[in-house]
Amino acid sequence: MPIIETINLTKRYGELIALDNLNLALDEGDCFGFIGPNGAGKTTTIKILATLLKPSSGQAQVAGHTIGYQNRLIRPLIGYVPDFMLAGAPSFSRRSSGAKGPCSSSRLECSSELRHCSG
Repeated sequence: MPIIETINLTKRYGELIALDNLNLALDEGDCFGFIGPNGAGKTTTIKILATLLKPSSGQAQVAGHTIGYQNRLIRPLIGYVPDFMLAGAPSFSRRSSGAKGPCSSSRLECSSELRHCSG
């Protein structure tokens, strides 16, 4: 079973389609990065997976829990730090977000090269 899965995930804002039928399956331990131009749906996808935004249609699951129905079970399992919060921050620890597990004490160093890649 994938740790993250989306099936025809779509988000519309009126006539604008911000996310168009995304199908994605990631297994535990996969390393995946979103790369694409502005407006491609990267942030929209992450906000839906973080339970911060409701999809217009389709399905998404995190750790077997369905977005929109089991958000209370999903939120303790994930962490979300918007890129604007990283700007100017020399470092941060996942520990501050309440993350648990083998990576909870790791640090992410925010270099200027990394911040410019988020475009």
